Amino acid sequence: MPTCELSQIAESDIVDLRSMAYRYWEGLMPDALVIQDPERRAVYFDSHFRLGDGQSICWWLVADNARAGFAKVDLWENHDGMGATIRDFFLDHPYRRQGIGQAGAHRIVGALKVRGVHRIDLNVRADNPVALAFWGSVGFELSLYQLRRYI
Repeated sequence: MPTCELSQIAESDIVDLRSMAYRYWEGLMPDALVIQDPERRAVYFDSHFRLGDGQSICWWLVADNARAGFAKVDLWENHDGMGATIRDFFLDHPYRRQGIGQAGAHRIVGALKVRGVHRIDLNVRADNPVALAFWGSVGFELSLYQLRRYI
């Protein structure tokens, strides 16, 4: 069975994270203004990845001693206790379809459980049935539909 380790992303890794995040976003939302405009993209990156802020965790997904991808998780608390939202989960193409993503997802769930998290949320785009099937395969269930209208 493939393995995947988590390694916390440090400030010194920011250049590598930026490069991988840009590849992720180009595949996820290639026509978005934030991708097309380099200045907006840089501002979005800086606001999205606030390493060390205590409200989010960024991990490298490490397979065979290589950075295969990354995950960003935001932490929160409500009346039920600690929770988390997986905001980003990216695995570079050469590492896909090998079980590394599933291993990484299980590692994240385990790491969050140790931190006292009782619930993990995430969003999957409606046009991404592969991601929906992936998250279902690691124990996540559909809990709501979110509708959107651009005007």
